[in-house]
Amino acid sequence: MLKELIERYQSSSESELINIYNNKEGYTDEAKKALQIVIEEKGGLRVLQERHQNLIEIEEEKGIAKNDARIWFAQLL
Repeated sequence: MLKELIERYQSSSESELINIYNNKEGYTDEAKKALQIVIEEKGGLRVLQERHQNLIEIEEEKGIAKNDARIWFAQLL
């Protein structure tokens, strides 16, 4: 069962892994162990959290850029 859980977690995105980690209290000990193994394979929790935060910041910047472009385009009309 551990191997199957590891394989399942390995196919999860980093954001999904962080979400699972943040809500792991309802998981079995074996599931928690599999999660820890996969997180360590990906560089550890801190690395995943930093990458996740960077993705959030990039998405926020994209939203700001889209809004700025809409305002700029509206001013041209």
